Amino acid sequence: MPSAGLLSLPLELLDEVTDYIAASPQEILTLRCVNKALCSLVTPAAFRKIVVHTTDESAQGFLGLLVSTDIAKHVRVIQIVEDPVLFDSETERDEDERFKRVGIRLRGVCFILHLIPSLESLITFFPDEDASLKDPFSYNDDPTRYHFFQRDLLGGLACNPNPLPALRSLQIQVDNWFAYPDDLYVAAPFQRIVASLRDLRFLVQDTDYKSDLDHFPAEDFWPDVIWHRVLRPAVNLESLSMSCSLEFGSLIRLDLGSVTFPQLSSLSLSNLVWDDVRVDPQVVALEAEDFIVRHGKTLKKLELQSCTICVPRDRPTLVRSWAAVWSWFADELTELVDLVVEYNFNQRYICFLQEYGFDSNSDTAALEALVMIVKGGKRGGVTSCDGDWG
Repeated sequence: MPSAGLLSLPLELLDEVTDYIAASPQEILTLRCVNKALCSLVTPAAFRKIVVHTTDESAQGFLGLLVSTDIAKHVRVIQIVEDPVLFDSETERDEDERFKRVGIRLRGVCFILHLIPSLESLITFFPDEDASLKDPFSYNDDPTRYHFFQRDLLGGLACNPNPLPALRSLQIQVDNWFAYPDDLYVAAPFQRIVASLRDLRFLVQDTDYKSDLDHFPAEDFWPDVIWHRVLRPAVNLESLSMSCSLEFGSLIRLDLGSVTFPQLSSLSLSNLVWDDVRVDPQVVALEAEDFIVRHGKTLKKLELQSCTICVPRDRPTLVRSWAAVWSWFADELTELVDLVVEYNFNQRYICFLQEYGFDSNSDTAALEALVMIVKGGKRGGVTSCDGDWG
């Protein structure tokens, strides 16, 4: 039982207590049991973010939570994560059955997400593939359990005819949005969700070597699904993060020349190869930096991670260097206050040829000049550059 002193605390102080322990879900749930006053104060914080694990119990519990209007109205964020408990005794068949059951339950959850009127963010999770399925020399005749799990989650969203008016953020975590073909991407509910998003983050896992469904690898998934069904309708994006398990842009066609987001303030591109030389080796394509510069009046944060410039061996004309890119950004990205450039393997060029006359020192100097402009007094902000550019 609570003490008389606790019961007599002013509501403002009780609010402070609630905020202080809000980071601990277990403590805040315990605090709800103290008395009615505290319960009414902490309930919004206790159920603001719901974490659903890939177990029957967690999925069923979440399904039960949704039918409680008193609780559902407080939910803002739903995060679906892999069960942290490792079932050493679980056979492959048991694991398949578990994922099947959980997938069906979560499909039901996604189908009734409209019961959460203030849902702002959905963080979805697709499990890692088995290592053998990632072996390019292996072949699997059966669709993997992960494809069905993904279809259950996204299918629930695509089949829900009811709008989700508050949903603004969709994150597909880790590297497991598998590049499978599916009619769900053209469904009106899915398109409606994409059009309402303010924040979109994803990393596509290529499926070129996995199963019979692999006739639709990432090479086709990016232009046919990501560009046509995701990026084009997402006109309200303020934050966008894109990456792939393979290099995309040059090796995987993505038409950045025809998409613009009028409110885009944060952009992250990872594993992107600039210049699509497969279309016309004689033409210098500036789509990637054109796309970035086109948002120069709104872009405040830019992250480039493991991005490279393609320098084909057979192109007779010079291709611009990173030095030219950094100088262009310095002139055009007038609102930029936060810049992050990371190179995990110190690889700035693909098929880099010295006879093109590129000077790595010029690259470094131009990047340092851009960093100084962004960090300068006119813009402020925190900027970082990782990797050896010398």
